[in-house]
Amino acid sequence: MILILTYHKIATGRANDAGEFYTITRDDLDSQFCALRTRGYRCLRIDELLSGGPPPPNCCLLTFDDGTQDHYDIVLPLLEEHKFQGVFFVCTGKFDLPGFLTRAKVGDMAQRGHIIGCHSDRNHRLDRITDEQIRERIALSRRVLTEVVGTPPVLFAPPGGYINAHVRNVVLANGMRIIRTMQWGYNDRPDLAALQCIPINQRIGPKQFHDILDRRAAVRMAVMYRMKELLKWALPARLYYGVRQAIIGTHDHK
Repeated sequence: MILILTYHKIATGRANDAGEFYTITRDDLDSQFCALRTRGYRCLRIDELLSGGPPPPNCCLLTFDDGTQDHYDIVLPLLEEHKFQGVFFVCTGKFDLPGFLTRAKVGDMAQRGHIIGCHSDRNHRLDRITDEQIRERIALSRRVLTEVVGTPPVLFAPPGGYINAHVRNVVLANGMRIIRTMQWGYNDRPDLAALQCIPINQRIGPKQFHDILDRRAAVRMAVMYRMKELLKWALPARLYYGVRQAIIGTHDHK
């Protein structure tokens, strides 16, 4: 089993805005890293993942989406304090914009041993555009990341979690070898073209995080998350956010 945890923004204080559902605090992240370390987890190397062999026990990937500035200011020091490796999926079209990572900082993160993955060139849905447009966006993002990091990326996470067969096939045909989806799950039988993850949100406290590690209430969590994803695909974004808060906001999982 490969445990993949997916994070977004990390803040110094508690987020109150419903739009910041996936934002957790630095203290939350530190506590979760401590729990992982206490349980004996270690970060799986990419060459181990690509080897095709059975994953070692207590292995994980710690993934961070969107390439926001806090990933350098807050996440990077915590990863290094706990001796963990991060996987950062960045939107290259947002490099050097306010609140997002600069090219120099992304290059520094890679030099310090962390993995930089592709999140397309902007945070827009890929499942609603043509195959040629998908190819153009992936090629552009891949070219920029190769210039910044020095090696071409092999990991991809679809913006917003939106993916279908067309997106998957184009991505794999254009240099990516591993796709981390937003499908909720533990990767008991890892599929490198459709890795599952546990998305972390602000309503997951210490007890809920330990439940995740112990796989307690996994079926209930998976069903609720699947319901959320179906609504996400079906509803306009603004309506989806309101419904998400009403249905899931009172639960301790995403």
